[in-house]
Order: sequence, then C-alpha cells, then structure tokens
Amino acid sequence: MSFLGFWRKGMLSLAAAVVFYFACHAQDPSKKADAGGGDAVQPAKNDIPALVAEFSATATADDRRRKIADELLGKGAEGALALEKAAQSLIKKRTAAYLPEYDKALKALCGKSLKSYSMVQSEVKSLQLKMKNLRAEKNLTKEMVVEQGDPAMEKLAKLLYVSPAEVLSSNKDLSDARSGITGLSTILSHCREITTKKPPAKKGDDVPDTRSPTLDEELARLELLASVKIMANRMALKKDFSVLDSNEKITPKIDSYEAIGILDLNRMRIFVGSPVLSIDTKLCDAGRGHSNDMRTKNFFEHESPVPGKKTPWDRAKKAGTTANGENIAYGQQTPEEVNMSWFHSPGHHKNMLNPEFGVMGLGRSYTHWTQMFRDAGK
Repeated sequence: MSFLGFWRKGMLSLAAAVVFYFACHAQDPSKKADAGGGDAVQPAKNDIPALVAEFSATATADDRRRKIADELLGKGAEGALALEKAAQSLIKKRTAAYLPEYDKALKALCGKSLKSYSMVQSEVKSLQLKMKNLRAEKNLTKEMVVEQGDPAMEKLAKLLYVSPAEVLSSNKDLSDARSGITGLSTILSHCREITTKKPPAKKGDDVPDTRSPTLDEELARLELLASVKIMANRMALKKDFSVLDSNEKITPKIDSYEAIGILDLNRMRIFVGSPVLSIDTKLCDAGRGHSNDMRTKNFFEHESPVPGKKTPWDRAKKAGTTANGENIAYGQQTPEEVNMSWFHSPGHHKNMLNPEFGVMGLGRSYTHWTQMFRDAGK
C-alpha cells in the first residue's frame, strides 16, 4: 500500500474513533441534575450565553477559558449543561484539527530519524534471530530476558519505530494542542459531576471495570496505532497491516485498556518478527471473566474454583471459542506495564511472542489481567 493510501485509510479510522468516543459519552437527558435547591441563593444566570460564546471563541486563551468554565460551573446545572455542550463541540473541532497534524508530524519524523527498511533489514533479522533463540532456551530466566532481550528490543525500536512520545516531544505546538484537548476533557468531566446523577459505588461489586475510555486514553491509542501501522507499512508487512485494520473495527467492542494492551503486544511482536495477532472478542470475554473471578473470589491461578471454568480451555469453550495458551497477572495499573511484566517472565514471554499463535484476547478486571491465545488457523 502506498503512503498516500495508508494516510487516507488511517484518517478514516481516526475520525471513526473520535465519533465513537463522543457516542460513549453522550449526555442522557433523563440524567440531568436538579438545577437548584429550595432556599439556596442562585447566582445570576442571564450572562450564561455570553460566557459560552466567549468560551467557544477561537481567540480565547486557554487560561481565560478555564476561568470562564469555573464561572459557568458556579451557576449550577444550567451553567454546567451549557458548558458541557460547548466543551464537546470545541473538543471535536480541536481533535479533528489535531489528528492530521499528528499524522504529518509522525510521517516527517519517521523520514528524518529512520533509515529505509532495506538499509537496516540485515541488522533487524539478526536481532530477531537473537530473540527467537532466547525464546527457545529451555532454562530461560528473567535475568536472561533482561540482559539479552531488553537490549535487543531497544535496538529494534531504534531501527523500526517512532513512538508517540517521540513525536510529541519533537513538536511543541503539537504537544500544546494535545494538552489543550485533554484540558477541555477535564472541564467536561467537571460538568458531568454536576449534570449526571451516578448511583453510589458498591463495595465488593462483582463485575469488571467497564468504564468508557477517557479522551486521553483514546488519543493515546490512536497515536500508538498510527506508529504501529506506519512501521508495518515501512516493513511491507501487508498481512499484519490488514490484521491491524481488522482489529481496529473490533476495538469499540472491548475495554479501552484491553485494546491498548493488544495493540502494544502487536507492536512487540512486529519487533521480534512474530505475526500480528487478530482479536477474538470471545477470548476477551473469557479472559475478562477469569480476571474478575480471581479478583472477587480471592485467588490467583490458571485453575479456577468456579464450576465449569476450571481450565483456560473450559473458560474459552464456555465463551464460545477455543484457546491454546494463557497468561495471568495482577497489580499492574496499565496495559503497557502488564505487558512488560509478562515480557520479563520466562513462561509468559514465550507465550506472548509465540509465532505459532495467530489470535488473542485480553481481559481485565481493574488490576487483574488475563491474556488468552489461539493458534493461527484454528
């Protein structure tokens, strides 16, 4: 695929994801809060339209915009609802402007900092063989992964990949634009604290954490996706590129942290020469269920005490699919953190980078995580 085709296809994906984010966060009119209390003194509200107009104006500085937001939030539900609508509109406009600028900056930095793949292919293949031999070690240890695997992965990253952090650190205007968007997202959250009635949290709730993604998480996922796809494109990995596209269509069906964790693992697999994994949402369901069982029933094992869910294969079958491998972890706060924990653990390392696997699911319940894998073609 040509670079022009890649960027056009990427922009459609990015635009669709932004629409999905706002769909997840649309305000339900039935959940509006009461505008006031009996004898409470209400601030004047006749200046709300003027404040909203100034808040929305392109020329308004971010510092002034935050002060206006505070004024509107101080006017109770009416001000908060007006501010919420204005913030949503402004986020959409700024995000629509930010994403193509991010893509241009990524493309430019790749051209500037990376050699063509043909020039580094021999070194890449040598490093990938080193990683393959490391996985084949019968008595693989964490120390061996750290001493041999970490340096090899760092070299592969320098040869093949430009990270979102590198893109943002190289372009202050872009970084400032992103900060402005996430700042508006914070304002939006403050609005919803006033406009949305939430049921009190229940201790010991027996369900996974199924919150919607924050805007910062969604931007981070889109930025990571752009970096991984341009790497696959530069390496002429057409099948992997196609799988990444297919996975993106499935992403709205799973938790945002699960989606980032799968994409981050696929980045690592491209580094080592293993094929990108397709997402099976049923494996995500099975993994999420096991993570939640471990959290709520206070155990940490591949073998579950829950009837009908004893083994990973039982759990996959119950979810309507099949599996050939499983990794579990707990305590990690982010998907990147849990992937690195598995990478440094010998058995998990071999599972997550196994080139025979072609399908995966990742399921989490707060800080309990379960990866499930299936062989390609099964």
